[in-house]
Amino acid sequence: MKTKVYTIASGKGGTGKTTTVINLGVALAALYSRYFERAKVIMVDADVGMANMGLALGLEECLPTLHEVLAGKANVKGAIYDGPSGVKVVPSGISLQGSQISFKRFPDVVKQLRKVADFVLIDAPPGMSKECMAPLRVADGIFLVVNPDLASVVDALKIKTLAERYDRGVEGAIINRVGNRSELSVEKVEELLDLDILQVVPEDSKVRKASMLRVPVVSDAPNSPAAKAFKRLATSLFEERFGNVETPSGLQLFQFFKLEQLEEKSFVEKLKDLFVRRS
Repeated sequence: MKTKVYTIASGKGGTGKTTTVINLGVALAALYSRYFERAKVIMVDADVGMANMGLALGLEECLPTLHEVLAGKANVKGAIYDGPSGVKVVPSGISLQGSQISFKRFPDVVKQLRKVADFVLIDAPPGMSKECMAPLRVADGIFLVVNPDLASVVDALKIKTLAERYDRGVEGAIINRVGNRSELSVEKVEELLDLDILQVVPEDSKVRKASMLRVPVVSDAPNSPAAKAFKRLATSLFEERFGNVETPSGLQLFQFFKLEQLEEKSFVEKLKDLFVRRS
């Protein structure tokens, strides 16, 4: 089967794009590993200016990174690291050199990753910079992450227009951080973007707590509302790729799919454990 490369983009920073990529990737890898010997899911932090994916997963000290690969100093296979639940990660470096990186080699990087993965999820830089264009051009499909407010939707429309200019259609939008006080309804966002809504991720305090622990919410709090939304999206991508998969227990795939839960501890205890591991 042909590898699917998805670029996850947003028109502005702060929408929760990187959080979406991480949780989608981890959920997809966890689901994948239930049916295959090993997961073939790779997440790429192409947001070289901010490089938040490595920080979020505790990979900030890894070398080489995408920075070195794009600079021609390393091969991409040497910049792939293990992440949670079997997902693989190509992080970017956290140095200030990110703003000076050229994306000339990026298409070849993705070409190499296609040889070793079934799914490649690219975390694109926000906005309409030159760095944003390269991840859009190599994608088989583009997902827009938006918040339910007018400014976020307007900026997302700019990315949609840019993608269409490169003959890369946007498959749909993920509305993140939806709550009772949202400026726009889900229906209004769908109308303005004129896109399918792939998933609605609710505002969830568990996401913030998981971020503080530097673990994905789908692992730390798998039954939280946001985690369930990310798992639904992972399930839909998995079934689109492999068809309807029958589970041994005869349950529907989403019912059967549960990530391994961490040992039940309080948030404070988990936070203490984090600092102990890093000391």
